[in-house]
Amino acid sequence: FEPDFKKFPGLKLGWEVLDSSDCSPVVLNASNEIAVDAFLKQQIGFTEITQLVSDCLNQSARQPISSIDDVLAVDRMSRQTAEIWITERL
Repeated sequence: FEPDFKKFPGLKLGWEVLDSSDCSPVVLNASNEIAVDAFLKQQIGFTEITQLVSDCLNQSARQPISSIDDVLAVDRMSRQTAEIWITERL
C-alpha cells in the first residue's frame, strides 16, 4: 500500500529528508526529539509535533554536513529552535 501522507504528515517529512545531502535529517531528528518530549510533558498537542518539526525544517539553513562537528552544531541549533517554538506557545 502507498502511505497516506495526509493521515501521517510526519512520515511525509521523513521521506522528504531521507535522501537529503544537507542537514535536514539532523534537523528532523533533533526537533522531533524535543517535540515528542514536550508532548509527553503535555506542553504541546500530538498534532503539533509535526508542525514543530516542519517549522524547524523550514527555518533551518540547508547547509551541508561534512563532519561530526557540523552534525553537533546543527543538532544544538535545531534543539534551541524547537525549544523556542514551544516556549512561544506556552
